[in-house]
Amino acid sequence: MLEMGDHGDYTGLRVHSFPDPWFVIEHARRSVFVAELAAEVGKGHPLYGVRASPVAQCGGSDRIDFSMEAPPSARWAVVHLTWSRRTEPLPWPTTVVFDDVPPLRQALEGHEH
Repeated sequence: MLEMGDHGDYTGLRVHSFPDPWFVIEHARRSVFVAELAAEVGKGHPLYGVRASPVAQCGGSDRIDFSMEAPPSARWAVVHLTWSRRTEPLPWPTTVVFDDVPPLRQALEGHEH
C-alpha cells in the first residue's frame, strides 16, 4: 500500500509494499536511475528540468516509479526507460504522470508487461 505522509525517504511517501512485481529501489541503486532519466529526457518531455527520485521498479520491465521533488503539476511518474544513455526523441522515455497516490496505485496494480 502507498500512502502520503510528512516524512520518509520518498518525498512524502511512506512505502509499506508495492503490488507484485514492483519493488522498492535500494538507496545505493537510485543514482543509476536518476542518471539514466537525465540522459534520456530532452526538451519538450514532461520531466525535462524536473528533479525526480526513483522509488520503485517493475521486476518484469524497464518501468520505474519516480516521485517528483519539485513538480510542475504532478507528484509521481511511471517512466519506461530505454537504457540508451542518450537523449531520446519524444515520446521516449514514455511517461505517465499522476497527481495523487490512488491513481498511481491503480496503475501499478493494473500494470501488464
